[in-house]
Amino acid sequence: MPWDRKERVLVVDDDPDALKTYTDILASEGYDVSTAADGEQALDRIDRCRPDVILLDVMMPGKDGIEVARLLTQRHDTENIPVVIITALNSFSVGSGLAGIPGIRRFLYKPCPTSQLIEGIRDALRSHD
Repeated sequence: MPWDRKERVLVVDDDPDALKTYTDILASEGYDVSTAADGEQALDRIDRCRPDVILLDVMMPGKDGIEVARLLTQRHDTENIPVVIITALNSFSVGSGLAGIPGIRRFLYKPCPTSQLIEGIRDALRSHD
């Protein structure tokens, strides 16, 4: 039945430890989690797994999180996927250029407590309904 389907989360981070931590946390909450280690891989995975929400790191080699978020809003098939930005940049602000990207629903800062991570994903999913 379609309503029994697990919500799909794509976790994108170039730090393998962070990727594993976020994946483990979200999987333990019942989400179907896919991962990507950079922006290019994220765009490929989005086409294959069709996530309900994306947890997206900002600082990555190649296509960074900002570029990925912008590219998502330019495609009709991905423009409505909610994005939760996660970053280690403590000075990262809404004025950084991400504020104008419509898909971004939440900003989280590393290290991110488990409760904030889960709440951020849930909020983004609710905003998508």
